[in-house]
Amino acid sequence: MNSPCDYCRLSKRRCDGPERPDRICTRCTTATKECTYSDKRYIEALEARLFATEHLLRQRVPEALLMQELGKLTMNSLPSVDFQTTEQSFSSTHETNFIEELASISAPERCIRAFGQVGSTSAQDYMYPGIVDDHQNGRRTRRAEFWRVPTYEFRGERLVDRHFRPKLPPPEKLALFVRRYFETSNVVRPMFHRGLFEQHLLNPVVMRDRRFVAAVLLVCALGAGQIAVDDLQRGEGFNPTELAPKPEPAGWEFFVQAEPFLRMPTPEQPQLLDVQIFYLAAQYFGIVLGSFTTWVLLGTAAQLAFQANAHRLGAYKQQPNLTDELWKRTFWSLVMTDRLLASLHGRPLFIKDHTFDLDLPLEVDDDRWDLSTPGFPLLGPPTRDLCSSTFLIWHIRLSMISGFITQTLHSTNRSRLLLGFVGPDWEHHTMKHLDSLLSEWAANFPPELRWDPETPNLEIFTHSSLLCALYYSFVITAHNPFVRTTARNFSRANLHNTTGLDLTVSLAKCTEAALKCIDILLAVLDRHPWCLGQVGWSEPPFTSCLVLLVNLFGFKSSLTEAGIARFTRAIRICLDALNIISIRIKLAARFGDLLNQLVEELDHEIPMVSYSTPSPKHTDTSVASALRSEPPAAPISRPPTTPLSKDSTPERANSSFDMDELPLGLREQMVNGLRKVSPPSQLN
Repeated sequence: MNSPCDYCRLSKRRCDGPERPDRICTRCTTATKECTYSDKRYIEALEARLFATEHLLRQRVPEALLMQELGKLTMNSLPSVDFQTTEQSFSSTHETNFIEELASISAPERCIRAFGQVGSTSAQDYMYPGIVDDHQNGRRTRRAEFWRVPTYEFRGERLVDRHFRPKLPPPEKLALFVRRYFETSNVVRPMFHRGLFEQHLLNPVVMRDRRFVAAVLLVCALGAGQIAVDDLQRGEGFNPTELAPKPEPAGWEFFVQAEPFLRMPTPEQPQLLDVQIFYLAAQYFGIVLGSFTTWVLLGTAAQLAFQANAHRLGAYKQQPNLTDELWKRTFWSLVMTDRLLASLHGRPLFIKDHTFDLDLPLEVDDDRWDLSTPGFPLLGPPTRDLCSSTFLIWHIRLSMISGFITQTLHSTNRSRLLLGFVGPDWEHHTMKHLDSLLSEWAANFPPELRWDPETPNLEIFTHSSLLCALYYSFVITAHNPFVRTTARNFSRANLHNTTGLDLTVSLAKCTEAALKCIDILLAVLDRHPWCLGQVGWSEPPFTSCLVLLVNLFGFKSSLTEAGIARFTRAIRICLDALNIISIRIKLAARFGDLLNQLVEELDHEIPMVSYSTPSPKHTDTSVASALRSEPPAAPISRPPTTPLSKDSTPERANSSFDMDELPLGLREQMVNGLRKVSPPSQLN
């Protein structure tokens, strides 16, 4: 019995290659794939010819000279890389291991182009597979000039092969850039396995792969753009003079070397490195440059992932392996970035919830993968204890809630109609469902990751602070459409809309979430400020500061001096956090400029007040001057227990906060509104 081709074997379908005159099966012809079906007699003939050729070569050429010439030919066919270091010699066993490693990394089932269930190609294959190209009758209906990739599209790839001479940084700077990338970017968007990445850096054969070298250059660009100020001052390979402004952004010299890969034609069969290169470039544009070009690059990376079928559950193997896990992490990183940017910029999502069905990444530590075995299998069953992937999984779940908020409350009327959000009470039911989702996320949050500012584990501190800050930021985003209505209608005492929503409850929840988020920011600033350079920290201080400014602008006629003093101190903390974040993320600098403009307007909107503990360096007591002054001696006094604290319970997740500084009329209406609203029920 003849074995099927690779395409039919992976799709578990019958291969009709032996029945075709040209030995090319129908499914490979329909999918424009190269059919790998071969007759057993043809394989035996090839083996016999290979054996005869090898026997003839060994008779004519000595053994040592033959192996030397073959090794020279293999190395000269690869592009050279200037490492600014002396290359060490390596044996042919490294090449063999590298070939086996590449074979394990290449996932054939994901390299198949995915057409989708509604595609015309799938419909034709369902009706009659032979309708596309009839080989049995000697008639070909597919014209090659319209189905093959034209040669001129590979002109850019040939230019890259000819002119790509990357110049990597010295080893000490390269190690520092890689370390900073894994500490600030990869810890939040874990596309790479750190052990495998560092192992590839030490392998000269892997470093001759131009796509991997391009990924290394982009990692260096991101790492150079996220070097912390304390690293520069300690002199870890740098001088303090490098803090001076430069005409080019940090890491630009590495990005321009990898930029030609972004202009190459999209591959017919995308590999994991292709998706990662576009995503790394999008991160560099969004974080270091602050450019909206990141949307274009993210869209390209998402389309490559769709073409590789990385969004479908059936494309992954039953047995866990690191290759599939990296594909999952990369795609989920695209999903999280899409939802974060959509929440920040008010853009629609380009990866909808109904377009993918893959599982979440495995909850295992990175050291549980066997890097010495081809295929990188899992050493043991997945554990349920706290591990490095726990943060990623709960971050994904929180970002999915953010995507639901964007697609419902912040969508167009037509999309709401298509999704079924119609009727007079749709806002009330949607808000109730969102509160239930957020409460369920907080109730099931792992106890090890609950907010504890005194935890001795620095990694848990950074993960917990980011997740909890994003949680409170998404609470504000969910209630944001009703906060502006509350502030605008407070003077007219019209705080109930036609949908039955009590708008004062939305303002109370937003103000409570903003103050609790600022508590986390204050703890991070005091203990570990450099972790603010991680991806995702731009939104919490910006949204929290906006809520407090809405309170100051909307209720200026009835605010007390204590309320103004408390809010101004909290706003100062947000501005300080944005100033630190702006060192690595340019978008945070833009947020800070917008908030500073609003702060300047407070001098005209709110009369000058006197504080109980004024700064001796500043005699001006205006609100803007207070925000620009040094932080007050007395810190913000907030209750230590929050819904995500270790000593809290799920029942306390909706407890009200101290509203003594708010206007009297609004305070009474908030209390009455909170009494009428029952806590959100838990989802089944």
